[in-house]
This record gives sequence, C-alpha cells and structure tokens, in this order.
Amino acid sequence: MTDVPNQRTEIYREIFAEISGWLDRGWTECTVTSRRVAGYAQMDLVTVHESGNSEQPHVQGTGLSRQLRTLRELMYEPGKGAWFTAVLRFESGGRFSADFDYDNEPTWHDGISPLSYVDEVERFPRDPEHTPDWLRDRLAEAARSDG
Repeated sequence: MTDVPNQRTEIYREIFAEISGWLDRGWTECTVTSRRVAGYAQMDLVTVHESGNSEQPHVQGTGLSRQLRTLRELMYEPGKGAWFTAVLRFESGGRFSADFDYDNEPTWHDGISPLSYVDEVERFPRDPEHTPDWLRDRLAEAARSDG
C-alpha cells in the first residue's frame, strides 16, 4: 500500500471519531498505544482529565483496531517493514501527534508466539539492515520450535 498523507489524515480523523465516544467531559489528553505484529494486536487507551487524574477505559474497539491495522498497512515501507508500536496523542484543544516505532520490540501485556514474527516478516518483509537483533532472535526461536 502506498502511504498518501491525505489517507493517513483521514484515518487519524476516523480514529478520533471512534474514541471520542469514550471520552468523558473534562478530558484534556487521550493517548492510544497500538502494538502489532502480523495478525496479533494489543491496544491501550489512556485519558487525562482537567483534574490531572488519568484512566484507562475498557475499549471494545473493533473499528479502532481495523483503522489501526489499515494505518499500519498504509505506512509499510518495502524493505524497512511496518511499525510495531504506534502512539497517537489527541489533545482537547485540537493538537495531535503520532510516533511510530519500526525498530523496538513491543512491550506486550502477555507474551506472543514466536511464530507471529514469522507471519510478520512474510506480510511485511524487511531488508537485513532493517531487521533488529531482537526480531532475528524471535525468528530463530520460531525456527527451533517449528522444527
């Protein structure tokens, strides 16, 4: 998929539209963290209120998950791969920022099978110079467990 800035902007709008239904009055910042490898994903949503208190509402986000998957596919770069972790920050005043990590292993709530990483490099191939050591290690673990 080719990353077109207008497509990315539209996905950001769709993501905000999805999460805005979960935001309570008085929110000042909302952070969506998405960790993904192939078909496996984990997501956190944290809101900060005017009082300074933060909360993690339980998210039933099939639409949100689909939008984040589409964003990841859109941002895939041949040879470089796809991001593993995305952090999207929305502020009540209208500011927005996004950070994408293509290199570091996601911090999972629960461990995942090394075979998921095999699926990852099949879906989103990486050149050797863009394959982090930790990913090589997970692929070697998968090869040992598969054979």
